[in-house]
Amino acid sequence: MHRMVIPEKDMSTSSGNRTLSHPISYTGEGPYTRERILMIMHPAASHTGITIVRRDVAANKGSFQIDLLCRPDNKIGMITNEHGYSIGPVLPLLRALQECRIDNLLIEISGREIPLSFRDIDTLITVIRRSGIQTLSDRGQ
Repeated sequence: MHRMVIPEKDMSTSSGNRTLSHPISYTGEGPYTRERILMIMHPAASHTGITIVRRDVAANKGSFQIDLLCRPDNKIGMITNEHGYSIGPVLPLLRALQECRIDNLLIEISGREIPLSFRDIDTLITVIRRSGIQTLSDRGQ
């Protein structure tokens, strides 16, 4: 069972350099380990890309910089950073972000898995749109 907490806001229909209008908290189970995971998605500045930070490892070793065309290391959708730490599955998250055209985001997670499966994509898209999406200026916001 997943639980999402979002503020109620209008949807944005513009496109371009985009991020969330407000943070979104998502609590769920890792699809493989079934561990309880907290994921918080924060708005990010213009042209910063998508950064995922694992909060269960040292701050300077648990960061992953990805983009919407990211290719996972294996079939189950894991990616590995330069310090040897893995995170995944990234594909359900990437599909939702692609659909919403979100390309700047800071994501904090409390474990090694992103608490999403392919059956959660439509729910996450709805939550993102309800929370609000903002188009950023090229000078940053």
